[in-house]
Amino acid sequence: MTNYAVTNASTGKITNIIVWNGDGQWVAPEGAIVVQAPDDAMIGGSYTDGEFLPPPVPATPLPTPQEILATNSGVYAQLYAQASQAMTPLLLSLQLGDADDEETQQAKAWQAYCRQLKAIDLTTAKPEWPELPI
Repeated sequence: MTNYAVTNASTGKITNIIVWNGDGQWVAPEGAIVVQAPDDAMIGGSYTDGEFLPPPVPATPLPTPQEILATNSGVYAQLYAQASQAMTPLLLSLQLGDADDEETQQAKAWQAYCRQLKAIDLTTAKPEWPELPI
């Protein structure tokens, strides 16, 4: 059995792949040529100057403004929840008056991080998210 590509004679676009043993007669559709094809020839590809090319890769659609906002809002919520969880014991120590210098510095770093998060424009396609405090 052999693969044959049914190709539009004027455009070179492959419209069908036929597996045929060569027995009997078969006539190509009008306006088409039939060429023996390799196993990797694909419908939607093309045949030009004796060379088979794969189909073009479809363009990835750009996200809508609503999709961008929804995605960024989800990332924001996750990062803000992470910051809140990290800050809770630090703020409790500060309020009770038993925070050491390192805990005080960590609380300030997380507070600065939260301010940076709040300043992010969630409508931009690829916002620059702030780095998490260490």
